[in-house]
Parts: sequence; C-alpha cells; structure tokens
Amino acid sequence: MNHLSSVTEKSFDYIFIGYKENKVAGRKIYLTSELYRILKGIMREEQIDKNQRIRIRFSPLVLENFGFQINTIRKDRDYNLLLKELMSSGKVLMSILYC
Repeated sequence: MNHLSSVTEKSFDYIFIGYKENKVAGRKIYLTSELYRILKGIMREEQIDKNQRIRIRFSPLVLENFGFQINTIRKDRDYNLLLKELMSSGKVLMSILYC
C-alpha cells in the first residue's frame, strides 16, 4: 500500500487492515476491509491498464523487427468498483442512480 504514501504525500509507519473505521492517527492508518478491497481493486486495474498501454506501444516495434505479434491483455473492468469511486467522488447523484 505504498500508493497511499505517494498520493497523500504522508508517510505511514503502519497500515492496519480490517479496522472498524477508516482513520489516521499520527503515522498509522486504519482501513476497513471494504476500503482496502476498493483500493486494491483500483491498483489492480491501473496495473493492467499500464501493462496494456506498454504492450500497445511495443507491439508495432516487435512486429516490425521480429515478425511476431504481442498478445493483448484481456481485461474485465469492475463496474461495481467504478460505481463506488464515482459515488465517493460526489460527481454522481444518488438520485440519478436509482431512477
């Protein structure tokens, strides 16, 4: 979970997962299991996206210089995770979602 330190610009000595609430206490961060799963899901999807972008950029060069294709990564987006992100950001109104 080093990503937390890089995006928050805070250093954490300890990360506790499975806590009853999300909070920061000094250099300790406490995450509920649900928030941890969401954060891990985001990191997983972003890593897949990064690998896919690299493959797309490598593919023409490998084909031209070596004569074979690079397979693309099959990726399934977790739309439930995406919905949770949108709702957390406040950019989607709950009333729209329930129409």
